[in-house]
Amino acid sequence: MKRGTRIVALIMLVASCLLVVESAVLAQDTEIHRGGTLIIALAGPANSLNPFRSTGASNRWVKGSLYEGLLQLGPSAELYPELAESWQRINDTTYVFHLRHGVKFHNGLEVTAQDVKFSYEYIMNPKSGAYLFSAFQAIKGIKVNDDYTITITLKYPYAPFLTYLGYQEAPVSSKVWFEEAKRELASEEMGTGPFKLESREVGVKTTLVKFNQFHVKGEPYLDKVIFVPYSDADARMNALKLKEVDFVVYPPYKDWAEIRTNPDLRLVSGKGSAMSIYYNTSVKPFNDPRVRRAIRYAINPEVIAKLVFYGEAQPFNGPMIPKGHWAYNKDLSEYFSYNPTKAKALLVQAGYPNGFHATLLCASQYAMHYKTGEIVAEQLSKVGIKVKLQLLEWSVVNQHKLLGNYEFMIQGGYALGPDPDSYSLYFGPDATFWAKPVGFNDPELSRLLEEGRVTTDRDKRKVIYHQYEERWLELSPWNRLVWRTEGFAMRSDVKGFKFILGGLDQWTYGLRWSLPTMWLDR
Repeated sequence: MKRGTRIVALIMLVASCLLVVESAVLAQDTEIHRGGTLIIALAGPANSLNPFRSTGASNRWVKGSLYEGLLQLGPSAELYPELAESWQRINDTTYVFHLRHGVKFHNGLEVTAQDVKFSYEYIMNPKSGAYLFSAFQAIKGIKVNDDYTITITLKYPYAPFLTYLGYQEAPVSSKVWFEEAKRELASEEMGTGPFKLESREVGVKTTLVKFNQFHVKGEPYLDKVIFVPYSDADARMNALKLKEVDFVVYPPYKDWAEIRTNPDLRLVSGKGSAMSIYYNTSVKPFNDPRVRRAIRYAINPEVIAKLVFYGEAQPFNGPMIPKGHWAYNKDLSEYFSYNPTKAKALLVQAGYPNGFHATLLCASQYAMHYKTGEIVAEQLSKVGIKVKLQLLEWSVVNQHKLLGNYEFMIQGGYALGPDPDSYSLYFGPDATFWAKPVGFNDPELSRLLEEGRVTTDRDKRKVIYHQYEERWLELSPWNRLVWRTEGFAMRSDVKGFKFILGGLDQWTYGLRWSLPTMWLDR
């Protein structure tokens, strides 16, 4: 072989080897690696596993991995089958659901229509304290046709019914498991989710392990997930930087720019929750809607968005239905503005020309709560309202809220659920949601809610909810301040996280490592 020919052959051989190496690297990058343990730093302890109640974000992270329902809500509130493989709307009040065959609970028993009936009747029991108790009062009857088919009949046409079935708080649990012993739902579980409970040290950590009989083929990817509470946001971020944890919820807004430029970390964000003021409308002066509106006019949400959220929030000047929703009302989107003069005039009308003294309750461990409270206090002082901050640990704040032991408070929370009827979870006459304003009830709002839920024509519903929101703003049982962007920080080699409904729902299905499993031993 001539020298020139040998050189060409050598070059081709090297190129071929490089192509093989490159292909192997690409295959490794795109391969779904299985196994490993993921440690997630929560913002607080997961104190309750009760899947039927709304007990805070930290609990939802855990419960969302343990339980499933008939249906599942997607990122844009679209409905997907979960335990039900299909469903039919027979007429305005009758629905038939066909269950997947072979789905197992964590105890190995197969899911049947009897389990669905039992779970839904549990939600309908007023003693359950279920989040969806009010919504499920629309159910007239539940008939088990056979092991895999169930018919639900409603008392009246109920437009948001299917949407509520997609809520995390509408899970299916085992009837046999419930009835064989007295169960403590706060500390026990029996779901069908991708993970099952291995161990739990309240306030220390909660450990979930892969459910090997999970009905979705090939999932979950991880062997184990450990949830560890860090009430201090800076401590959570330090734990991530030191590789003590792999994933952090609610990283401090001040750190977002650094996370985005750190090649070892990744930030996933999206439209999240609203920061609000809740009023105890049973005590003076907050029993007067003019006072509540005056407070909102006295607050400049632009300052909160800039100083508390480092620009990662937008002023929330209107009602709760967001832009892009079919029931959005552009005419009400700027109902409130920063107007201290108007605030003072409303205080005069309400009989408080010199203002008043009040105590504002805030969570001490969440900077976005107490810093919002500090700005609110400073701005209200300009219209004569002298505010004392009451800073308490988050769980104590919730106890005060449930007992009505507060005057007004800073609170987070979603803007609204996928259907406008989710207003009823906060303000309906039968609402059991823990954040319902204390002492607030308005017959006209209740009437409009009732009319909206039994009307199936979307255009007619839209008119109803526009009327509802106009009155809601006039009464202002809550005042929304800003709509914050929600963020989650993680190691760059954590893959598969999707931002769905604030990141709280169905998140574990696709989570995985991008590294070989052998590197992940802990």
